[in-house]
Amino acid sequence: MKRSRDKIPYLTAKKIKGGKTAYYFNLPKRLIPEGCDMRPSYALGCDYLSACEQAIKLNRQLNDFRKYKDNLREKSLMFVWTNYKESRLYKKLSERTAKSYAYAIERLCKIKSGSSGTAFKDIPLDKFDYDSAYNLYEKFVGLFKQYQAMYCITVLRLLYNFGLNKGYFTRKNPFENLRITKPKPKKKIIPAEHIHLLITKAYELGYAFVALAIELNFYLAQRPADVLKLRKQHIYKKGKNYFFDIIQNKTGKEVRIPIPPHLVDKVLAQEDYIICDDYGNFTVERFSDYFKKVRDALGFDYVFKNMRHTASTAYAEAGVTSAATISITGHTNEKIFNEVYKANTDTLSLRALNKRLKAESQNNKKTESE
Repeated sequence: MKRSRDKIPYLTAKKIKGGKTAYYFNLPKRLIPEGCDMRPSYALGCDYLSACEQAIKLNRQLNDFRKYKDNLREKSLMFVWTNYKESRLYKKLSERTAKSYAYAIERLCKIKSGSSGTAFKDIPLDKFDYDSAYNLYEKFVGLFKQYQAMYCITVLRLLYNFGLNKGYFTRKNPFENLRITKPKPKKKIIPAEHIHLLITKAYELGYAFVALAIELNFYLAQRPADVLKLRKQHIYKKGKNYFFDIIQNKTGKEVRIPIPPHLVDKVLAQEDYIICDDYGNFTVERFSDYFKKVRDALGFDYVFKNMRHTASTAYAEAGVTSAATISITGHTNEKIFNEVYKANTDTLSLRALNKRLKAESQNNKKTESE
């Protein structure tokens, strides 16, 4: 591949079939600054003038990033974030966690501070104290949902601690111990009749993989990512029963979950990933798009994550003890399961009443016989 005849940096040319010349913007990896999302190579087509214009724009984008990084205000959110992205800590993050951090930063970068109109991303983080940090959280609550506001504070706390370790800051972390009251878990569950409607609609729309995911997780009670990663290699047989043996993504805990007998044939019919389509297995985001199409067709507002709460509650309604259920869900203890996942349904309360009435009846009979 040769340099094109004009001296536009990184613009190269290559002869292709038919005698045409294809142009590329080839940027050596060693010259891409840390934190810059530019690719090493861009295909610019066969039109020379158009290729030159595109190459000039890409080169300008590269230079703008270099200038931006050099001019970052020390101790600001973007200064710390840019340096954090170059650290080994960031490189060790899972792809999903890294994306969630970046999304929070994107939200924060859109905020203006007070009447001055200064961008929040340019304000030194050590200008905050506990009171102003809490006021900032309340501002976030007014702009976002509460859980999103809390997550933004979590990211700020993490970045400030990184800055402390790097010597950018000397004051204590103002985003620590803000005593934010966490919202109570909603424990939203999907009624059994709606489960059946979702499954039926998924089949009608040609999304058999969505139907199978719902059917399975009604019994597996796992997080979405753990359901979507299920493969044939995770299955083993003991006696007449089949089990999934998986390591949960979030907790790293191993769980062995029995596969419902009526779903065994559907599961074993899959070649590799249990939940997949013609394009292969699903990310959480891609699967969510299909689940949303199914639920929207029925006018529901559920998310696939609700299945974990729904299945957990179904076990409780069936009279299964919390201690037994957490062997399936993988919770560390019964307290978390009861507080966060098990919903208080009329089935549970009716069972409690019936047990009490039965006990009282037995006691009354015993008293009468005496």
